[in-house]
Amino acid sequence: MSRSLAALLAVALVTPVWADDPPKGGGTVQMLIAKVEGDKLVTSTSNPVTRSVTVSDKEGPKAITVTEMIITSTARDLKYLKATGIDDKEVPTAEVKDRLKDGGLVVFLNSPLDATWKAKFKKGTLFVEYTSPKEEKKDGDK
Repeated sequence: MSRSLAALLAVALVTPVWADDPPKGGGTVQMLIAKVEGDKLVTSTSNPVTRSVTVSDKEGPKAITVTEMIITSTARDLKYLKATGIDDKEVPTAEVKDRLKDGGLVVFLNSPLDATWKAKFKKGTLFVEYTSPKEEKKDGDK
């Protein structure tokens, strides 16, 4: 009996459980550290990079493996970005600037995320994605 219980438990542990449908729209979702500087949203990511380094030892040169954190910053024009909240309503640029003036986390999307998935995030979460720029009035236009 204990074998069948162990086998049932093993099957239960390796069988995937789908609580929800996958998000519609596909694409990638990234949690990024962001800060607004002027009219730019500056995001930073850090990635570990492992490499071999030769060091001097009393017995001669020796190769060791080291891991370094590489931080990459990307600046994006706010006019090309659209920010929304968990309710899928657009957040005005002025509010985005205010909320991220000292830095914070954003969820960066490369395509729209289904509203039902956005609703699962914590209140106050900012979703940011590229959008076509708003038309700017030129001095000669009325």
